[in-house]
Amino acid sequence: MKRSILLITVLALSVFSTSVFAQSSASATVDATVVAALSVAKDVDVDFGQLLVGATTPTIDPQGSAHSGLLGTPTVGEFTITGSASAQVNVTLTAATTLLSDGTNTLLFTADLREGALAGQASAAAISNPITMSAGTHKLWLGGSLPTLSGTTPGVYASDAAGGGGNIEVNVIYN
Repeated sequence: MKRSILLITVLALSVFSTSVFAQSSASATVDATVVAALSVAKDVDVDFGQLLVGATTPTIDPQGSAHSGLLGTPTVGEFTITGSASAQVNVTLTAATTLLSDGTNTLLFTADLREGALAGQASAAAISNPITMSAGTHKLWLGGSLPTLSGTTPGVYASDAAGGGGNIEVNVIYN
């Protein structure tokens, strides 16, 4: 009987100790991707040049080829993004701004931003976020349009004039 009690006790302890002292473990890897600092710099301002009063919707094509309503050759705006090659980047910008002349006369500039190809080439694409940085730098091209200039007062109109709408701002952030 002592032997039976001892055997039952040993069996009970082994079952109890297995379930109470059972252990389990798992592991996880740790990864980190270090990217270069991301920046955007304006290389060239947008300049419509001279416009004729009455011009219908003056437009600077950011692809550099389909300008309209202009007297001369405009200057397409240019930005350079610098960061890590092959990284995904989201781009946002101010969609429009008011140009001011003589403190009271205004024109609304509506922005058109393209990316990738060189200005003057039809392959520049509209921004579709995220863009992929093919190299450590990536080009953005800024054009846009003004309203019909019928009845517009002659003068120099600028976004950075006191009381103007401010400059077009391009922002970039890693996706």
